[in-house]
Amino acid sequence: MSVAITVTKDTATPAINRLLSRLEPAQAAAAMGPVLQRLVQRHFRTLPPNQQGWPSTHFWADAARSTTWRAHPEGVVVSVNKVGVRQRWKGGSIKPVRARNLVFPAAAEAYGKLPRDFDNLRAVCFGRFSALIRDSKHETAPLDERIMFWIVKGVNQDENPDVMPTRRRILITAKTALQFSLIREALNAKT
Repeated sequence: MSVAITVTKDTATPAINRLLSRLEPAQAAAAMGPVLQRLVQRHFRTLPPNQQGWPSTHFWADAARSTTWRAHPEGVVVSVNKVGVRQRWKGGSIKPVRARNLVFPAAAEAYGKLPRDFDNLRAVCFGRFSALIRDSKHETAPLDERIMFWIVKGVNQDENPDVMPTRRRILITAKTALQFSLIREALNAKT
């Protein structure tokens, strides 16, 4: 069985536009805010844990939990209160703040940790590169398997627009939320 729908005249769009013009900003925010918050939260939960495939630190799950919305005079503001999200999204320079250098994990065992979490590290210089290696009298692993952290003066991180939903997706979601809100309001007004 097939169904065919033919639209000869669009009367819905002008009616929706009339309802939109009567919608108070607070009503619009209440309709869009929770939906946009969930959109960003769901998006974060779809992002991969890390590029190396190491055990997850649950960064994106934390980002999802820290996502909120609030009404704004011109609409809605969705905020993410998680250090590192903006850096991953927009990119830019990263310099040390309370130290002389930055460290980056070189091994899965070091991922999500700091050098101070280990009591057997020592610094080694490889020409232009420096590292913190696991130092143990009983260590039999080759040097490259003992490198725990790379030491750098700073880095320049590339932007990653995939960190956030696309602008188009955000606009479609907001518009759909408003339309459903208007339809509900129109139906409630008739009853």
